Amino acid sequence: MPTCKPAPSSVPTEMFAPPSAEHRFLVRRAAWLVSPPDNRGGVLARFVRMVMVAPMTQLTFLSFDLQLFLYGVFHVTWTARAGHFVFQAGVTLWLLVAAAALLPAGAWLLGAVLWLWYAAMARQYRLWGWAALMVPVVAGFAAAASWMAKSLGAGHHPTWLHPLPLEWNPWLWALLCAFLVGLSHAPEPKLPPRTVEGDRWLGLFDYILRHPELPSRRAVRAVRVGLFPFWGMLDELWASPRLVPYGFLLLLFRLGYRPDVWNRHQEWLSRAAASGNPALDYVGIGGGTPLTQRAE
Repeated sequence: MPTCKPAPSSVPTEMFAPPSAEHRFLVRRAAWLVSPPDNRGGVLARFVRMVMVAPMTQLTFLSFDLQLFLYGVFHVTWTARAGHFVFQAGVTLWLLVAAAALLPAGAWLLGAVLWLWYAAMARQYRLWGWAALMVPVVAGFAAAASWMAKSLGAGHHPTWLHPLPLEWNPWLWALLCAFLVGLSHAPEPKLPPRTVEGDRWLGLFDYILRHPELPSRRAVRAVRVGLFPFWGMLDELWASPRLVPYGFLLLLFRLGYRPDVWNRHQEWLSRAAASGNPALDYVGIGGGTPLTQRAE
């Protein structure tokens, strides 16, 4: 029976957790992007993977193990963790403000959809305390968004592009928060594959200065890295509503909630960190190595 495993690679690979149904679906239906036969694919596939960095997490919505694992892998510093907790909440709040400005009960409707999504993730490991915590969190966001839309939009005729007056346009504020989320990655010690070329995580200066005999190559690499605040802003805008609840889950874990799930997660992160090359597309080791479908 076909299953998903790391593709043959020049770097060591190991999978800690089985691939989810979403993993398997993407490998079957979007192989051009997530599972190219030569581990590279065409120009478009390489560009999209560079922009998305981790398409397996950007395009999966209920793969709890992968989402939690990469949340830890990508946010090693306190700056990244705090920045994501605060400003991803900001992105989500402003998206709810946009919904409230466009529909009378828009924030509450979108909030209900978000909470049902979070509850579906919690259901996988019966993390009902997490689902319960997100009720007042989402309700608070929806209430605040409804009040903001009413207060800031008094006398304004909302349109999809301008739900509120320009200075309070929620799309622009959501983009600003997403930019700040991405900026919080700056102190991270290493850049992931796809942000940089190859299948290994590399330090910034190691990546740019690795070929000192080729100054033009250094310039190209510097430009590639320099564009990532823009790509990162788009990634974080898309990712924020999905990842907001994981910041609250980590707070619960640190208060002693569900030590079985927390300890397993920490073990995976420790093993991945010790390898120096955490996987991007699955829970394990392998850097940018994609998954592939193989017969068992």
